[in-house]
Amino acid sequence: MKQVRFSNAMRAAALTGGLFLTASAFGQQVVVKGHVKDATGEPIIGATIRVDGTDGGTITDIDGNFSINADAKSTLKISYIGYETVSVAAGQNINVILKEDAATKLDDVVVIGYGRAKKTDLTGSITAMKPDELSKGITNNASDMLVGKVAGVDVQTTGGMPGAGAQIRIRGGASLSASNDPLYVIDGLVIDNNTAKGMSNILANINPNDIENFTVLKSASATAIYGSRASNGVVIITTKKGRSGQKPTFTYNGDFTISTALKKYKVLSGDQYRDLVESFGLSRDLLGTANTDWQDEILRTTLSTNHSISMQGGLKNMPYRVSAGYNIGNGILKTSWMRRFNSSVNIAPTFLNNHLNFNITAKYMYEKDRYADTGAVGAAIAMDPTRPVRMSDPEYSVVGGYYQTLVNASYNDPNWTKTSYSQTPQNPLAMLNNKYCLANANDFSGNAEVDYKIHGFEDLRLHASIGAQYTETEQTNDIRRTSYSNNYYGYKGLMAYYKYPLAELI
Repeated sequence: MKQVRFSNAMRAAALTGGLFLTASAFGQQVVVKGHVKDATGEPIIGATIRVDGTDGGTITDIDGNFSINADAKSTLKISYIGYETVSVAAGQNINVILKEDAATKLDDVVVIGYGRAKKTDLTGSITAMKPDELSKGITNNASDMLVGKVAGVDVQTTGGMPGAGAQIRIRGGASLSASNDPLYVIDGLVIDNNTAKGMSNILANINPNDIENFTVLKSASATAIYGSRASNGVVIITTKKGRSGQKPTFTYNGDFTISTALKKYKVLSGDQYRDLVESFGLSRDLLGTANTDWQDEILRTTLSTNHSISMQGGLKNMPYRVSAGYNIGNGILKTSWMRRFNSSVNIAPTFLNNHLNFNITAKYMYEKDRYADTGAVGAAIAMDPTRPVRMSDPEYSVVGGYYQTLVNASYNDPNWTKTSYSQTPQNPLAMLNNKYCLANANDFSGNAEVDYKIHGFEDLRLHASIGAQYTETEQTNDIRRTSYSNNYYGYKGLMAYYKYPLAELI
């Protein structure tokens, strides 16, 4: 039997070789490189990459790239605040797309008057909404985005005019005589609840495309933050901002909207009205020969459009965002329209190794409106459908050629009264075209916030903010001297005459 002996040196070599083979087979280390971005393709800066089951890790750089040593068969976990954590197998090159986590972003942390707080730490009822949950479609104002989206919040448009405001009630009204409107806070600036004359909407100074999210404070506990003004609830609006180190990104949003009247009042046509009069034993000669649909004369199908462009990004220590928008709104009631321009600038520089932070926001809005005489809607229902819109008879030149009911009585006739005159149906199209109500509004608002984390006591902060809003409006109401309403008020030389005695028409 042949024996083989090993020396001590050979035994050591064999032992070392066995350990080396084991490490190579079961713990091979590789360098994993990758790139992390969000759903829009923008790189995510500062995302955390860890090897599952180990301590430590790395973060992504300014371009969203990372590099980490890991076991060839290990799993990497990639996370970032506000996004869902992703697990991937280690490899040579990894591309990861993180999706927003709505629950983490808005349910756990909300913005209140004093800063940010966990929702579980707050005693009041709070609802936070991100842009994907907001109403799309026709959003001329910020209030349009809340319609039907928040439980306990009722949003009703105050009128059908382009850009009209809305009545917002949080958990219903609480007062019979005082205001029931909520308090509006935009980027930390409290907005005056009184809409200036000539300005269509209290929230017109903010472009809906600039809104990042809404936070609605429903309960009366909001008064502990904002005082008695918040007794009817608070609507907090936060606008979009750039990110530190983000490359310049341009965004365009545009839409076209067709508006029309879905339903009209059912009224008699000219032929039906003549048959009705004849059925009462009256002569058709008292009526006209036309078939005029007065509702069609004052209503129209319109095209409106809204365009906005923004640029956002960030230098090393200064995120920024600039935006501008233009809204053209045309009402379905003839002669009503709205033109609005919005712009905003936001910069958020940081100093002293992120211990000193600034947030500066400025907004400007210019709006021009023409308001139609809404009384024309009621007049269109009451007006005689057998009469034409205009008359070539020179006698009607006193009212601009529009047909009006005239009577054989002068202004000095003692039998004529203003009451009987004012109750006579007016030509609705004449009411629209003879009234020129034009409004202009300029609104400037801005605020600056300063936050300082004391060195060595980072949890202790000094916070200060200052803001202001300036609104300038002008409204002119020009009624042509040939209008029916001016005749009613008895302008000299313009007193109209009724064509037929009122008794025969009634």
